[in-house]
Amino acid sequence: MTIAKGSIAVDRRGKDKGADFISVVAFGKTAEHIEKYYTKGMKANICGHIQTGKYEDKDGKTVYTTDIVVSNY
Repeated sequence: MTIAKGSIAVDRRGKDKGADFISVVAFGKTAEHIEKYYTKGMKANICGHIQTGKYEDKDGKTVYTTDIVVSNY
């Protein structure tokens, strides 16, 4: 199964100018399409759901994750 991982930049609005970088993951045919046709800096419109998780790093600390799992692009 093909897996595509990366991040997207989302511009902030209002007084707090800047961007937030959100982790994104896609699987299967969706991942293949993203890897083939999308490049760094390209504008993208994606749909998906938020998935949270956690794991222990090598020091034994708990690390929490939040990703968008892409279902449509």
